[in-house]
Amino acid sequence: MLASYFAAIVDFCIRRALLIIGITAILGLSSAAYVERHFAVNSNFNKLLSPNLPWAKRDAAYKAAFPQQATSILAVVTAPYSGIRRRRRGGARRQAYPPKKPVPCREREPEQSVFRP
Repeated sequence: MLASYFAAIVDFCIRRALLIIGITAILGLSSAAYVERHFAVNSNFNKLLSPNLPWAKRDAAYKAAFPQQATSILAVVTAPYSGIRRRRRGGARRQAYPPKKPVPCREREPEQSVFRP
C-alpha cells in the first residue's frame, strides 16, 4: 500500500516535471527573501545580553569606578620571594637540603627468572 502511494507521487512528478521545478524555484526564492528580511546576526557583544542582568550591572559599576582598567590587561604572576636566590648563591640550600641517599636494591641471582613458570 505504501509502495503504491510513493509510486503515484513519483508518477505525478514525472508527468508534470516543469510544474514541479517551477513550484520548487518559487518556494526557494520566497524562502530566501523571507530569510533576508527577518533573520539577522548581531555580532555586537554589548547588545547580545541585557544590561539589566545583575552581573552586567556590577560590571558596569566596576567599569565606571575604574575607567583606566577598561582597556588594560592585568596579569598577576606569583613567584617565590627573592631570598631563595640569595640562599642558592651562598650554598645554604645545600646545607638545608642535603642530597638524598640512593635506595639500596637487591641484586637478582642470574638463575632466577622474573616470570614464574
